[in-house]
Amino acid sequence: MIHKLDFFGGKVGTEDYSRFRTRIIITLILFSIVPVLIIGTIIYKQFQTVYYDKLKETIRSVVMSRKNTIDLFLEERVAQLVTLAYSNSYAKMVDISYLEYLFSFIQRGTKYFVDIGVIDEYGNHVAYYGPYRLHNVNYREEEWFKKVLVQGTYVSDVFLGFRGIPHFIIAVLR
Repeated sequence: MIHKLDFFGGKVGTEDYSRFRTRIIITLILFSIVPVLIIGTIIYKQFQTVYYDKLKETIRSVVMSRKNTIDLFLEERVAQLVTLAYSNSYAKMVDISYLEYLFSFIQRGTKYFVDIGVIDEYGNHVAYYGPYRLHNVNYREEEWFKKVLVQGTYVSDVFLGFRGIPHFIIAVLR
């Protein structure tokens, strides 16, 4: 074994140099890798937060755009029905052949309506043109009927109703 004198007069062996070298290497690794890991973790967390915020904002923007498009679409359909209701007499609209003519008239420009009906103030379906058997149906207890009597116009949520299939109603009071 080789012994050398250190600066303080003591003897230092090669084992001591190996341990000292190992400590220096571990210290260098800790002081170089640990800060990189800490900074990398912080940057990752910040990126993740910004990315998810941006993703949420993009989705929110798309949803709002679609919502506005649907709202505009429904407003146009309500306007069509208001025009029909106020430009035709009740006596004409309860005539099934005239109601069929009105339905085909509004279908020329847009094919969005499935059927059309006239309901009296008691909820009776007095005239109907469309593919379902809705003649003589009474809507007096239906929520949408009560709301249109109060609000004047009403667009329902999607529901099954008497048809038994998902649909929504646009109702106009005259």
